[in-house]
Amino acid sequence: MFSIGILELVVIFTVILLVVGPEKLPQIARTLAKYLGDFRRVSDDLKRTVMSVGDDISPTKGNDPNLVKRLGHGLLQQFEKEDENDKNKSSDSIKMNE
Repeated sequence: MFSIGILELVVIFTVILLVVGPEKLPQIARTLAKYLGDFRRVSDDLKRTVMSVGDDISPTKGNDPNLVKRLGHGLLQQFEKEDENDKNKSSDSIKMNE
């Protein structure tokens, strides 16, 4: 894909330090780490869900024309539940920080 060397990292860090300032840098780093962790967790959950759906669709299940529709509906409901849980967690953490 692409690679970032030490020199590029130093330049990026210096620009961020100049733009954000040293006072807000730890807060920005924590927020960025939190969002990256959330993104990794969601992508892992999505990967597991897709793999489990792939296991559900097999030639031995027969030719049910509504199978894909039902599986898609089930996935949508699961994602909506997870999204609601994430929103609740985010609002709880915001309340704790205030």
